[in-house]
Amino acid sequence: MSSWENRREFLTKLARRSIVGEREFILRRNHLMKVCQLSRGSIYNQFPNEADLQLSLAADDYQYRLSTAKQQFEAIDNPLHAYAIHHFSYLRGLQLDNLHPLARLNASDSTLAGASEAYRNLYLEAEAQYNAWNAQMIAQIAPPQGYNREMIVSHFITGTKINWANDNHPLQEQQFDHFCYALYQLLGVKNCSKPLWSDYLKLESKEERLVA
Repeated sequence: MSSWENRREFLTKLARRSIVGEREFILRRNHLMKVCQLSRGSIYNQFPNEADLQLSLAADDYQYRLSTAKQQFEAIDNPLHAYAIHHFSYLRGLQLDNLHPLARLNASDSTLAGASEAYRNLYLEAEAQYNAWNAQMIAQIAPPQGYNREMIVSHFITGTKINWANDNHPLQEQQFDHFCYALYQLLGVKNCSKPLWSDYLKLESKEERLVA
């Protein structure tokens, strides 16, 4: 791993910790000066634009989701159960870690346009890898006919993520059941068995949290 990547990971981890408990994404590069020992010049050299810091956080988010997905699919024999648990685990994790701003972090066209090439490529590669995995899983577990299920599920996850970020109600067994029911409907597998809350909790206790 290069020194550039080491610094990026270190500063991105500090940035993620600094937004814990916030309701909106208001992080700026100069905020990092309050939580690290590096100079303004070092931080601005690592993140030449504000968009670079946002894309670094978003890229790490995709990488974390892909890493945990692989662990979840190794731990759960039923791929449909693993898929549902994966997405709910990520959403509940944002709430447990009090990382509401990540739910609203959106790499818009303007953010991508304002970023330096290195961070734009970093984000686009992480996004493409996660989306490719997601598409592969949907093709494996859902019937192929009728709908663009990848797009439908993606919009459902994004909308649920934002709605739940605005809701202080804890995500517990009832929300888990409702989430799985809705996801199964969208996947076209409503008659298949759904994962149990107890199974989810067993797996959750072994997972690495986004905020260490």
